[in-house]
Amino acid sequence: MKKITLFTMMLAVLLCRPVNADMLVAGERHSAYLDDKGVVYTWGSYNAFSEESNPLPSVVENLPEIMMITASGDRTAFLSAINEVYVLGSSSPDAPTLLDITDGIVSIALGFNNLVVLTNEGKVYNFDLVTGLLIDTGIENATSISADSNEFLTDTGLALVEGTVYVWGENTPG
Repeated sequence: MKKITLFTMMLAVLLCRPVNADMLVAGERHSAYLDDKGVVYTWGSYNAFSEESNPLPSVVENLPEIMMITASGDRTAFLSAINEVYVLGSSSPDAPTLLDITDGIVSIALGFNNLVVLTNEGKVYNFDLVTGLLIDTGIENATSISADSNEFLTDTGLALVEGTVYVWGENTPG
Protein backbone atom coordinates (compact mmCIF):
# COMPACT_ATOMS: atom_id res chain seq x y z
CA MET A 1 0.00 0.00 0.00
CA LYS A 2 1.34 3.43 -0.91
CA LYS A 3 2.00 5.77 2.01
CA ILE A 4 0.32 9.18 1.78
CA THR A 5 2.68 11.94 2.87
CA LEU A 6 2.00 15.55 3.81
CA PHE A 7 3.60 16.57 0.48
CA THR A 8 1.21 14.29 -1.44
CA MET A 9 -1.78 15.81 0.35
CA MET A 10 -0.54 19.37 -0.29
CA LEU A 11 0.02 18.52 -3.96
CA ALA A 12 -3.53 17.15 -4.22
CA VAL A 13 -4.90 20.38 -2.75
CA LEU A 14 -2.82 22.52 -5.13
CA LEU A 15 -3.96 20.52 -8.15
CA CYS A 16 -7.60 20.72 -7.08
CA ARG A 17 -7.79 24.51 -7.04
CA PRO A 18 -10.07 26.07 -9.68
CA VAL A 19 -8.17 26.56 -12.94
CA ASN A 20 -10.81 27.26 -15.65
CA ALA A 21 -9.63 24.21 -17.59
CA ASP A 22 -11.25 23.43 -20.94
CA MET A 23 -9.43 20.09 -21.49
CA LEU A 24 -7.53 17.65 -19.30
CA VAL A 25 -5.34 14.76 -20.53
CA ALA A 26 -3.00 12.21 -18.96
CA GLY A 27 -0.01 10.37 -20.35
CA GLU A 28 1.98 7.59 -18.75
CA ARG A 29 3.80 9.75 -16.17
CA HIS A 30 2.55 13.26 -16.91
CA SER A 31 -0.67 15.24 -17.21
CA ALA A 32 -1.73 18.46 -18.90
CA TYR A 33 -4.62 20.85 -19.03
CA LEU A 34 -5.70 23.55 -21.45
CA ASP A 35 -7.16 26.66 -19.87
CA ASP A 36 -9.94 28.86 -21.22
CA LYS A 37 -7.39 31.26 -22.75
CA GLY A 38 -5.63 28.60 -24.88
CA VAL A 39 -2.64 28.22 -22.52
CA VAL A 40 -1.31 24.72 -21.72
CA TYR A 41 -0.01 23.60 -18.33
CA THR A 42 1.82 20.31 -17.70
CA TRP A 43 3.17 18.43 -14.70
CA GLY A 44 4.85 15.11 -14.08
CA SER A 45 7.68 13.60 -16.11
CA TYR A 46 8.16 13.00 -19.84
CA ASN A 47 10.99 10.55 -19.19
CA ALA A 48 10.31 7.11 -17.71
CA PHE A 49 14.04 6.69 -17.00
CA SER A 50 14.43 9.90 -14.99
CA GLU A 51 13.65 10.61 -11.39
CA GLU A 52 13.08 14.28 -12.27
CA SER A 53 9.46 15.32 -12.21
CA ASN A 54 7.62 18.62 -12.13
CA PRO A 55 5.05 18.16 -9.33
CA LEU A 56 3.11 21.37 -10.03
CA PRO A 57 1.43 22.56 -13.23
CA SER A 58 3.60 24.96 -15.22
CA VAL A 59 2.97 26.80 -18.49
CA VAL A 60 4.31 25.24 -21.68
CA GLU A 61 6.31 28.09 -23.21
CA ASN A 62 6.67 28.97 -26.91
CA LEU A 63 3.20 27.88 -28.02
CA PRO A 64 0.60 29.95 -29.87
CA GLU A 65 -3.00 29.87 -28.65
CA ILE A 66 -3.97 26.19 -28.33
CA MET A 67 -7.45 24.78 -28.95
CA MET A 68 -6.91 21.04 -28.33
CA ILE A 69 -4.53 18.75 -26.43
CA THR A 70 -4.01 14.99 -26.38
CA ALA A 71 -1.55 12.74 -24.51
CA SER A 72 -0.21 9.21 -24.63
CA GLY A 73 2.88 7.50 -23.26
CA ASP A 74 5.57 10.11 -22.76
CA ARG A 75 4.21 12.79 -25.15
CA THR A 76 1.60 15.54 -25.30
CA ALA A 77 0.39 16.98 -28.61
CA PHE A 78 -1.18 20.38 -29.14
CA LEU A 79 -3.39 21.73 -31.93
CA SER A 80 -3.16 25.50 -32.26
CA ALA A 81 -5.89 27.93 -33.28
CA ILE A 82 -3.94 28.46 -36.53
CA ASN A 83 -3.84 24.71 -37.39
CA GLU A 84 -0.30 24.00 -36.28
CA VAL A 85 0.47 20.77 -34.43
CA TYR A 86 3.19 20.61 -31.78
CA VAL A 87 4.52 17.67 -29.75
CA LEU A 88 6.28 17.79 -26.40
CA GLY A 89 7.77 14.69 -24.80
CA SER A 90 10.75 12.43 -24.30
CA SER A 91 12.22 13.29 -27.70
CA SER A 92 11.77 17.03 -27.07
CA PRO A 93 11.32 17.50 -23.30
CA ASP A 94 12.41 21.14 -23.16
CA ALA A 95 10.47 22.75 -26.00
CA PRO A 96 7.52 21.77 -28.21
CA THR A 97 8.39 20.59 -31.73
CA LEU A 98 6.30 21.88 -34.65
CA LEU A 99 5.22 19.03 -36.93
CA ASP A 100 5.05 19.42 -40.70
CA ILE A 101 1.52 18.20 -41.40
CA THR A 102 -1.48 19.24 -43.48
CA ASP A 103 -3.68 22.33 -43.08
CA GLY A 104 -7.33 22.26 -42.07
CA ILE A 105 -6.87 20.09 -38.97
CA VAL A 106 -9.86 19.97 -36.64
CA SER A 107 -8.87 17.12 -34.32
CA ILE A 108 -5.82 15.14 -33.19
CA ALA A 109 -5.41 11.92 -31.20
CA LEU A 110 -2.06 10.68 -29.88
CA GLY A 111 -0.83 7.09 -29.67
CA PHE A 112 2.61 6.23 -28.32
CA ASN A 113 4.45 6.75 -31.62
CA ASN A 114 1.67 7.99 -33.90
CA LEU A 115 -0.65 10.96 -34.20
CA VAL A 116 -4.04 10.54 -35.87
CA VAL A 117 -5.21 13.70 -37.64
CA LEU A 118 -8.73 14.62 -38.78
CA THR A 119 -9.16 17.44 -41.32
CA ASN A 120 -12.09 19.78 -41.85
CA GLU A 121 -12.90 17.72 -44.99
CA GLY A 122 -13.26 14.53 -42.91
CA LYS A 123 -9.99 13.02 -44.18
CA VAL A 124 -7.89 11.00 -41.75
CA TYR A 125 -4.09 10.89 -41.69
CA ASN A 126 -1.67 8.93 -39.53
CA PHE A 127 1.56 10.76 -38.65
CA ASP A 128 4.43 8.46 -37.58
CA LEU A 129 6.30 10.33 -34.83
CA VAL A 130 9.40 8.16 -35.23
CA THR A 131 9.91 8.40 -39.00
CA GLY A 132 8.09 11.69 -39.62
CA LEU A 133 5.95 10.12 -42.35
CA LEU A 134 2.42 11.39 -42.92
CA ILE A 135 0.24 8.57 -44.22
CA ASP A 136 -3.10 9.15 -45.93
CA THR A 137 -5.33 6.38 -44.54
CA GLY A 138 -7.80 6.77 -47.41
CA ILE A 139 -10.58 7.31 -44.89
CA GLU A 140 -12.97 10.13 -45.78
CA ASN A 141 -16.06 11.69 -44.17
CA ALA A 142 -14.86 10.82 -40.65
CA THR A 143 -16.48 12.61 -37.73
CA SER A 144 -14.36 11.28 -34.87
CA ILE A 145 -10.89 9.82 -34.31
CA SER A 146 -8.98 8.10 -31.54
CA ALA A 147 -5.56 6.53 -30.94
CA ASP A 148 -4.01 4.24 -28.39
CA SER A 149 -0.96 2.10 -27.73
CA ASN A 150 -0.32 -1.01 -25.69
CA GLU A 151 2.47 -2.11 -23.35
CA PHE A 152 4.53 -3.19 -26.36
CA LEU A 153 4.40 0.37 -27.78
CA THR A 154 2.26 -0.80 -30.70
CA ASP A 155 -0.04 1.91 -31.99
CA THR A 156 -3.67 1.78 -33.03
CA GLY A 157 -5.76 4.38 -34.85
CA LEU A 158 -9.52 4.57 -35.12
CA ALA A 159 -11.93 6.66 -37.19
CA LEU A 160 -15.72 6.86 -37.18
CA VAL A 161 -17.54 7.30 -40.52
CA GLU A 162 -21.36 7.26 -40.55
CA GLY A 163 -21.58 4.67 -37.77
CA THR A 164 -18.76 2.49 -39.11
CA VAL A 165 -15.52 2.17 -37.14
CA TYR A 166 -12.27 1.91 -39.11
CA VAL A 167 -9.28 0.48 -37.23
CA TRP A 168 -5.60 0.22 -38.21
CA GLY A 169 -2.42 -0.76 -36.42
CA GLU A 170 -2.10 -3.57 -33.91
CA ASN A 171 -5.82 -3.47 -33.05
CA THR A 172 -6.76 -4.27 -36.67
CA PRO A 173 -8.96 -7.36 -36.82
CA GLY A 174 -7.82 -10.29 -38.97
